[in-house]
Amino acid sequence: MVIFAYNTCPSSRLKFTHFYLFHGIEANQPFDNKLTIDNELFNLTKSSKQLQTIRDTIPKIIENEQAIQKKQYDQKHKNINFNPGQKVLIRFDFHEPNKSKKIANKYRGPFTVIEKLTDVNYKVELILRGKK
Repeated sequence: MVIFAYNTCPSSRLKFTHFYLFHGIEANQPFDNKLTIDNELFNLTKSSKQLQTIRDTIPKIIENEQAIQKKQYDQKHKNINFNPGQKVLIRFDFHEPNKSKKIANKYRGPFTVIEKLTDVNYKVELILRGKK
């Protein structure tokens, strides 16, 4: 029932239901037959042309939405650069048995940056338990 509700609810971005975009017709629920007065005949050619025009516009809509999301991301994002010799903390997932991860340290370090490999990847001197 939840999936049916999701598929029959119009998308806020596309303005159409997922069911309509997939099948070409709107889904009928049992109470829809009692609410509709006119029994219009289903025109397959008209519906398929309309569906094709909608499907042709979807990539443009998605592209516009992605441009808006990129703009919002770029406004808040800041690049962080480290130089060789700087000290950094590294985030490690918590894997100690029989201990709570709520109060565990999320970061370990400080470690020394050795070199910059890419804009986001660095080679660090990793020292764990006194071993390099």
